[in-house]
Amino acid sequence: MFNKNKADIRFAEDPAEALRLYNERGYHIEPEVFSAAECQRLIAAGKDLAAKGDGTFRPLMSPHRVDALFLRTMADKRLTTIIQQLCGGAVHGLQSELFFGWPGTPGFAAHQDNFFVEAPEGAFVSAWTALVDVSPANGGLVMYPGSHRYGVLPVEKLSGPVSPNQDPNAGAQRSILPEGHAAGVDLYISQGSVIFLHSLVVHSSHDNGSDKWRHALLNTYIRQGAPFRSGNYARRSPIDLSTVTA
Repeated sequence: MFNKNKADIRFAEDPAEALRLYNERGYHIEPEVFSAAECQRLIAAGKDLAAKGDGTFRPLMSPHRVDALFLRTMADKRLTTIIQQLCGGAVHGLQSELFFGWPGTPGFAAHQDNFFVEAPEGAFVSAWTALVDVSPANGGLVMYPGSHRYGVLPVEKLSGPVSPNQDPNAGAQRSILPEGHAAGVDLYISQGSVIFLHSLVVHSSHDNGSDKWRHALLNTYIRQGAPFRSGNYARRSPIDLSTVTA
């Protein structure tokens, strides 16, 4: 199996233990939630949207607004059943972003998702789906287990160039971890597997140094009624997922 991480307890098998580990580490990997065929359909739909747009492969913000396939994926119960447990109640969809990660794409600097969203702690969760096998070689994620316990961390502004094939926030700032925190952990994620991220866990990603694309889909969720920052780029807005039909 491609996933080389320490074996995770699946929510479908032992939700109480999976939740405990999530609260301990700040993230959880649910193996192979989506099939290879489902991943390929999402990749193809994303490329079609990019071709109809400006022709670049910069990450697509909010594809759920223009293609029902992405909206249905956001509302998929294989995701939302877990998300509700992590958020402690019913949730709305909030944002989606499709990453193409073509060869040479620079990685994301270390960051906390809630730096951008400003939601109450525990009310906001991200679900990052690997649409291909993802490793450090092609832009894999780096996690800092336990870093969610620090609360909102200070950041330092970065002045690197903005890549035309990466999210404009990727290199804008970096979260400053307390001195002595353990080094980041590289994740190896098999196609169709999902990383569920606490809003405050620090994570980053490697540059894609391979000759293959690193496709990934991000969906984010907010506990119903919780406040959040819309954002000038993301333009987040709550989505009633109960109205989405398969």
